[in-house]
Amino acid sequence: MGQGAPIRPPAQGDDRAAALAPREREALRHLSEGLTQKQAAARMGVRPGTLDTYLKRIRAKLGPGNTLALVYRATEQGLL
Repeated sequence: MGQGAPIRPPAQGDDRAAALAPREREALRHLSEGLTQKQAAARMGVRPGTLDTYLKRIRAKLGPGNTLALVYRATEQGLL
């Protein structure tokens, strides 16, 4: 498996992460429990496209990366 560019979290003191909306945190929580994006969307009562929108917003706040990277960063920052 190839390695891409390192994933860097936002700088310390950056409050973008603290600005996660409740539904964004809920989405991350479901994904951290091992649910697929489709399962998380169903549990939240939203369409998969809506969950994708939440994830795009989360990436804008926490930095780029796959779902695992987002969950890891959110956990590290005490958001989950």
